[in-house]
Amino acid sequence: MTDSSFSVDPAALRSAGRSMMVLSARLDTALQEVDDLSGDAFGHPGLSQQVDTFVENWKWQAKKLGQTLSDVGYGLVESARSYEAVEAQHVSALQIPGGSK
Repeated sequence: MTDSSFSVDPAALRSAGRSMMVLSARLDTALQEVDDLSGDAFGHPGLSQQVDTFVENWKWQAKKLGQTLSDVGYGLVESARSYEAVEAQHVSALQIPGGSK
C-alpha cells in the first residue's frame, strides 16, 4: 500500500538549495581570508607549527564542506524544477480539451 499523503514543496526545496549555495559562497570568502594567516606571527616555533597545521586542516575541511553544500544546493534547486515540470505535465494531461483552464 502506498502513502498518498506524500508531497513535495518545490519552493521549500529551492529555498533550502539557495541557502546552501549562500553558505558555500560564505565559506569560499572565509577561505580567502584565511589564505594569509600564518603561524609565523606567533613567534614560538611549536605554536607556529600547530597553528599552520590547524589552518591547513581547516582549509581542507572547509573546501570539502563548501563543495558539498554547493552540490547539494544545486541538486535541490534542480529537484524543485523537476517536480514543477512533472506537476505541470500531470495538470496538462488532466485538462479536458475545450474545457476551462
